[in-house]
Amino acid sequence: MPRCATIMQQAVKDWPAFNLFTAGYVASNQPADSDGFKRALEQQWQNLEVCAHTTLDRHGANLDHFASVMFKASKDSRDARACLNSPSAPHNEEGFLLNMGDMLTKSGDWQTAQKVYALARRSPDYASWPYRDVLEQRTRDAQANVAALREAPTPGQKPATPIMLSSNYSCVACHQH
Repeated sequence: MPRCATIMQQAVKDWPAFNLFTAGYVASNQPADSDGFKRALEQQWQNLEVCAHTTLDRHGANLDHFASVMFKASKDSRDARACLNSPSAPHNEEGFLLNMGDMLTKSGDWQTAQKVYALARRSPDYASWPYRDVLEQRTRDAQANVAALREAPTPGQKPATPIMLSSNYSCVACHQH
């Protein structure tokens, strides 16, 4: 196993609430049918489960329960910095859910993606999030975006509808005030 993979596995063990996201996010640009992408999407589900201390249906059947637990979680826990909005990531919740929705869309499960995108609207800070319009468009266009997010980028060009990792807002969707 490559050294960086070993380091990431250890990081996930040490702080799963942060590093499940990290591991999955950096692999989100892999082809949708690849084992790496499928593992990355599963890591996003696992991250939500770690943050909410609950098991989630992979088609979003119990996401309402997740939202009722997650957005009311204690801001005093170690995991709160990774799971909730914080001073260094004032829109962590919204950005995470935008990314996960993009990954679900890319996987072909645009219906569950719409449910995940909808969760972002329940964040207490959604009204002040600069990327609300991106999320709203992603929600409306989810079915059409399956093909757009799967499209292999042309070298030297940004895709018209990039997955969050390849977008101009890849970091600031969570970290911008």
